[in-house]
Amino acid sequence: MQSYAQVWGVIYANNVQLMATALAILFVLITMLSGLYSSLEIMNRPFLVIIAQMLGFRSIINGLYYTFYGIDRCNVDNEESLQLKKLFINPDLIYWNLLPSISSQQNSLEE
Repeated sequence: MQSYAQVWGVIYANNVQLMATALAILFVLITMLSGLYSSLEIMNRPFLVIIAQMLGFRSIINGLYYTFYGIDRCNVDNEESLQLKKLFINPDLIYWNLLPSISSQQNSLEE
């Protein structure tokens, strides 16, 4: 979020009202697509789920939920977290889904 705010701050440095409006809209979109406050699957909006997966916001929040509700909470062989099921999170795909976010961070650090 800080990176987006800095980019938009540089682009709209002369017009603070437009910058504040654009950042508010961006914040609402990122919050909605991340799934932190509402589940897109429950809203029955598959196109939003696809957009959220492509942008990578969703996988980061899924990883956060997995750390709270999945790691060392259940015996992996015969138990599963009900909270992760309610949030439509597949624990087997957590690390796989985080790879694009990790690789983009690694690329930005190398540059």
